[in-house]
Amino acid sequence: MDNDPTNFEPTPVIDDQPQYGSVVTPPRHTRRRLWIILGVILGLLLIGGGAAYWFLGRPQAAPATSTTLVTTAPNQPLVPDDTQAQGTNGRYVSNGKDLNLSFSYPSNWTVTPPTNSNPSDQPITVTSPLVSIPGANGQSSTGKVVVSIRPSGSTLNELSSGKAAAGQESAQIAYDKPTSAQHQYPYLTYLHLAGGANPTSSFDEVIITGVSSFPKDQVIVPASLSQLDPIVSARFYTCSDQTCTTASATPLSITNSTWQNDPVCMQTLAIFQSLQIN
Repeated sequence: MDNDPTNFEPTPVIDDQPQYGSVVTPPRHTRRRLWIILGVILGLLLIGGGAAYWFLGRPQAAPATSTTLVTTAPNQPLVPDDTQAQGTNGRYVSNGKDLNLSFSYPSNWTVTPPTNSNPSDQPITVTSPLVSIPGANGQSSTGKVVVSIRPSGSTLNELSSGKAAAGQESAQIAYDKPTSAQHQYPYLTYLHLAGGANPTSSFDEVIITGVSSFPKDQVIVPASLSQLDPIVSARFYTCSDQTCTTASATPLSITNSTWQNDPVCMQTLAIFQSLQIN
């Protein structure tokens, strides 16, 4: 019977709160949002790590360095330009009674006494700068060349020992513009001042001997050159200091190869050839 209090079905009770220990599954759209956030975070981490590697961890290229080639000039003789080699840089004039002459010389050489200031016929000295000169022994040394122009009758002290001889046979040169008082093709004589045997054909002095020539090894004394007017010669020296006075310098022997090819010797020959005697 419907009204029987003992015969009834209880009304179900719905509990809208989850029981302890149960698993709640989030909605689908919530999971999608979480994956997006995780993806953004991971992307930021990857970008940040790459930037840090670029600026901090990437191997740095070695800085470029410039290499400058440094060269040391060898110790060689001063090489004159063409004008200097021909002796046309300066013109010296001697207005003396005996030394009435003129000649050209390179501008880096020195001359005493000054041009147009020699009425008393003082010996004229023309000195090269310090250069490297190949000696007869095959070694180059720092030295100089001294050209001397002396009046006739001057004492030739370098021949006073009586042992000087011709280091090689005399050879002719040509004056550039000879006057009527000159022989156009004078002889050069190469003096070996030490005397004795000279197997290397070396010499210490070159002197203009005019019409006189001498064979190799012939002894030459002051009387042999008594006819010279003026006396024009060049001697070679090695130097021990920068001043290199003639008194402190040591005579140097050279060979014919040096005389013909070395720049300072070419300048010396050019001075000889430019000589004009009035």
